[in-house]
Amino acid sequence: MKDIRRQVSLQCPTCGKTDFQFDEPEGPSGIVTCASCGRQLRRDELESYNSELIEAAKKEVVSEAKKELEQMMHRTLRDAFRGNKFIKIR
Repeated sequence: MKDIRRQVSLQCPTCGKTDFQFDEPEGPSGIVTCASCGRQLRRDELESYNSELIEAAKKEVVSEAKKELEQMMHRTLRDAFRGNKFIKIR
């Protein structure tokens, strides 16, 4: 199965830029500072502001995973019944 991971660039809710500085250790309550406008917010707040981007990426990954799984199942069934004249896989 191919790699279907996605990287989502979170955007600052003020200026829309994607460059951030992580001031405190990572975690949901870590402080993040926008490199452009200087706005500070918690990491979980930044993720909630970008929830639409994250959900769109999730939907895309799920769609690709389903498609890949269907293709894999089709190939597996086709190979399993190859040479059988009574069962045909379309």
